[in-house]
Amino acid sequence: MKDKITLRGLAAGIYLFSVPVFSFSAELGLNAIPQLIGAMLVLYAAADLIITGEIRRNVPLLLYILFALWSIVPAVFSEFTNQMGSGTTLIKVMLITAAVSVLVKTRMDFIVSLSLFFLSVFVAMWLNIDDLAALRASEITGTDRFAGTFANANTAAMYGMTIIWSGFTLLMISKRSFITALVITLGVALAIVLIIYSGSKKGYLGLALFGLLAAWLVIKKPGRSFAGKIAVYLTVAAVLSGVMYVLYTSPFFYRVETMFDEQYSTDSRMYLFNRALFVWGSSVKNFLMGVGLGNFKFYNNLHVYSHSTIAETLVCTGVIGFLLYFGSLGSVLVLYGKAAALLPAGQRTQVWLVFILMLLILFFNVAAVLYASRILWPLLGIISSQGVTLLETAPPRSGEVMPSRLNYSTGSLSV
Repeated sequence: MKDKITLRGLAAGIYLFSVPVFSFSAELGLNAIPQLIGAMLVLYAAADLIITGEIRRNVPLLLYILFALWSIVPAVFSEFTNQMGSGTTLIKVMLITAAVSVLVKTRMDFIVSLSLFFLSVFVAMWLNIDDLAALRASEITGTDRFAGTFANANTAAMYGMTIIWSGFTLLMISKRSFITALVITLGVALAIVLIIYSGSKKGYLGLALFGLLAAWLVIKKPGRSFAGKIAVYLTVAAVLSGVMYVLYTSPFFYRVETMFDEQYSTDSRMYLFNRALFVWGSSVKNFLMGVGLGNFKFYNNLHVYSHSTIAETLVCTGVIGFLLYFGSLGSVLVLYGKAAALLPAGQRTQVWLVFILMLLILFFNVAAVLYASRILWPLLGIISSQGVTLLETAPPRSGEVMPSRLNYSTGSLSV
């Protein structure tokens, strides 16, 4: 395939752009926009499959599809069969994730869709500028945290992290002019501000972790002169110092100082996690298939979900659902690990970037419920598809067979 912009990549990118901009504005009815775009995207992907007759071997996507389909089983056998909202949302997200994975077939498709997703930060910040300004101008209390159009501070922080990762990825793997680099740098700076004003401690820890790993990735890049290395060291130090300064002078620095002091929050989350494990292990049925998505709230005194994807997948979908979900995440690492073994050393930066993102995602899964994230999973869809593309286009080593595609219209395998 020629490396050119296609309608497939644009369609996937438009959906990724629409989610953070419109999905969380239910009161204005704007959340219908990404749902409409998503429905059209699914139809487009289905038509593409029928016309091309081609299915790429995407194990992360397959396991996530199986997880979503399996979630129907415990819902059917649950004591609370009228609670289907969580399962319906998961099925919708799964279909969208599958659609973008099918449509993003080339490196250019990936870059275009990721670029459109990245550009959403400028619109998202514009929509929330008044809320951010009000927080800056007022006296902050323990309950003041930015959520804005994202409805939840942790969602805003996670979105900010994905924008930073996307911008860094675009800088590292694509050709860029000075203007492009400037736009990406500005977008990353806005995402950092978004994370800081969300007041999310998970966001702060994720930002620190990404900053350290990204700095290591930049510093270790080979081929620089001594003067170039010094310039990189100084630049990295200046950027990290700048981020720390913005955080220190923000109204939310107290969130860093009290990161491990909120005993009620810690105790309640530990109670929910332990209670989820107890309910999961209380019977053979619960062990295998759980109590059904969204139903754990009926099994704890706080009447809420567990605040952890680990606990939530175990208690709601059983060990089978847990293995399918985290198997999907783990297979992304396996996919890119295989790509790293085939790619030349100079082209492995994108592999390291995906490893960094997956580490952050696993971290967020410990302290948040993300199995139906409308931002995270479609993004993982194009990332897994890009991993398949890397395997398909990487030069094979001597005696090594490249991954195959199944052409079901002819019933044959093509290499």
